[in-house]
Amino acid sequence: MSTSPLPPPPDDYRLLLEHVPQLVSKHNKAGMFLYAAPAYARLLGYPPADLTEHSIYDLIHPMDAAIIRNGYVRAWSQNTPQTVMCRMLRQDGQYVWLEMVLVPQHRESAVLVYGQDVSKVKYLEEVLRILARGTDAMRGLDFFRAMVSQVASAMRMPFAFITEHTNNKTHVRMLAFWKGEDFGNPFEYSLTGTPCDEVINQGKSCYFPIGVQSLFPDDRDLVALSAQGYIGVPITDSQDRVIGHLAVLDRKQIVIEDRELSILKIFAHRAGVELERMQAARSSQAVD
Repeated sequence: MSTSPLPPPPDDYRLLLEHVPQLVSKHNKAGMFLYAAPAYARLLGYPPADLTEHSIYDLIHPMDAAIIRNGYVRAWSQNTPQTVMCRMLRQDGQYVWLEMVLVPQHRESAVLVYGQDVSKVKYLEEVLRILARGTDAMRGLDFFRAMVSQVASAMRMPFAFITEHTNNKTHVRMLAFWKGEDFGNPFEYSLTGTPCDEVINQGKSCYFPIGVQSLFPDDRDLVALSAQGYIGVPITDSQDRVIGHLAVLDRKQIVIEDRELSILKIFAHRAGVELERMQAARSSQAVD
């Protein structure tokens, strides 16, 4: 079968395809590109004209090729659209998760493909799996050590720590500290002149994307870590009282979206459950 490109779409459709955010393409039954909308350049980095010499399988992650192939077979044999999830290669070498709808076009012996980037959803799913897998069977300080390493990994940042505050909220003590590639030694520090003061004493999430050292010049620990970006989230108990905080730091600017902040809050909530349990156990032992 010939793989030469189909004629360009009519003007009214071309205008729509030039601005639609989703990937739209047409392929023959073997998967060769017959047409690719401009979104392929915007989302994946491929000029559409360059794709007509390639198959969709050139871009699909090898582990997902069978998913697409089976989707093609079902769409064609059942003459009904099929929805699949797969990873597609960007020009920069990274993979993105796509939800793809395969629509058979029997009259043209072709398949229309509509693709939507769902990487953010898949990322959140993976983070939640990491949280469950990494801390599920742990308690106490082992739990917090596992959590800070998982937080740093999920947020792709070098530093993460969890604290509990002293009774008068002037100091906090670290329960666990992830320092780049291994655990650092936890320590107690004064909240005065630190970004953590706002998190603990005002009970609010604080985000300083860059220049946190200049904003808090008396915080020597920020200097020691060469920290530029900071995010802190309060840890609360079942009565919504602040009992500690979770923080991540980076040596460069931090750029986050709402989903990343939501992820931190999920981790902080789970940390709050364990910290409250641990504090209750300490109180019980003190009474005994």
